[in-house]
Amino acid sequence: MILGAGVYQLPLIRKVKERGFRAVVVSMNGNYPGIPEADVFLPIDTTNVAAAVAAAKEYRIRAAVTTGTDVGVPTLGAINDALSLPGISEEAATIISHKHRFRQFQNQNDLPHPRFVVSGSWTSLRDVLATLSVPFYVKPVDSSGSRGITRINSHSLKAVETAFDFAKSFSRVGAVCCEAEIAGIEVGGNAVLFDGELVFLAITQKHMDGVVVRGHSFPTGIPLAGQEAVRHSLHAHARALNLPRGILNFDIIVDQQSAHVIELVSWFSVKW
Repeated sequence: MILGAGVYQLPLIRKVKERGFRAVVVSMNGNYPGIPEADVFLPIDTTNVAAAVAAAKEYRIRAAVTTGTDVGVPTLGAINDALSLPGISEEAATIISHKHRFRQFQNQNDLPHPRFVVSGSWTSLRDVLATLSVPFYVKPVDSSGSRGITRINSHSLKAVETAFDFAKSFSRVGAVCCEAEIAGIEVGGNAVLFDGELVFLAITQKHMDGVVVRGHSFPTGIPLAGQEAVRHSLHAHARALNLPRGILNFDIIVDQQSAHVIELVSWFSVKW
């Protein structure tokens, strides 16, 4: 079962069929390129957990996957739980799909992370902004692909309020996360876990234009010590998430002390 039928899922749908599997595609109805390429198309919103799980049981799904979108990942986890499939659980998927929950999870598990504050109210956020040093980022808690993100270089309340409103407009739950910038080298990549071990790890060098990723180069140019720090940090997060098997796409900032996981999702990047 593939969650989503958009341009990011289209290569996945084609690859699944190329490998001889039946592609059961779940997506809202619409002009999505993956719909006509599906072996079976089910007009179900990827956030509708109950309907997707019922369909997965009906079609006796052997694997649930997606790529390029965070929206349906909790549903993917729920399918894995309901059918005892390998991969991320609904609990872990919900944690990593929401920035504020992920930061709270990192804090509770003593994992490296930026200082952060979260609020759905500008008034509440304004009162705690002093706890963050500049520069910091204002982000929607549940969006992906750099959408709704602003880098703040001063404590100008007008600038931060504008960034807050912009970020909130991209959040389905109406909440915003402000987090301090970490100095270091930003890398991305993909990893595969099998029985608790990273059996595949590809680290890219990210090329940024402000908050927007303009490209990646592979292999990464960071030193071997930094690459080992990335591996160690991904292992630590996977253990804390109770994720022995699955796929991870990550954004990490590597400094002289450690590797700070900024984003972690359970799908392969569409860059590959």
